[in-house]
Amino acid sequence: MADLIALQFLPAPGGGIDFGQIDEPTGQTIDRNHGPIRLQHGYGGEKGFGNRHVETHSQRVRQLNGLGYRTFSAFVFEIAQNYEIIQVGEADRLVLVYPKAGYDLRIVVAESDHEGEFFWTVITGIPSRVARGEELARVTRTGGSEPSPSDAVRPRFATLSLPKKR
Repeated sequence: MADLIALQFLPAPGGGIDFGQIDEPTGQTIDRNHGPIRLQHGYGGEKGFGNRHVETHSQRVRQLNGLGYRTFSAFVFEIAQNYEIIQVGEADRLVLVYPKAGYDLRIVVAESDHEGEFFWTVITGIPSRVARGEELARVTRTGGSEPSPSDAVRPRFATLSLPKKR
């Protein structure tokens, strides 16, 4: 029963279950799947994910409250709607970054599916002064969570990884 609850989606503050999206042009730019960004209840602990993973860390909750976010879902929603940078994450994940008020607000997302429907699930969220990591793309938006078509671009010197010569 607990596993079923962990996989359930939290409602997005704007309605529905989609907090934002990685649209098709952005997915093509970063050579990854496009799809909605969703927050699941998840579970706490070191290897946890989702809402419970963050909500069980009182220090993280205080940090988010101090930045004006009453809930983790509000934090996720703002980033999913406004991210400007996509970075490479660990274990084939992505880090979506929204620079705001001297912080780089980040959510880590992973590919997932539910009953055959693809989506990006939120693993965790972290506010930091500087988000360090390999940048995959910068996203320019025309409004809402829709990056403008062809406005997701790889950094000037970004290349695909090639095997090292021996």
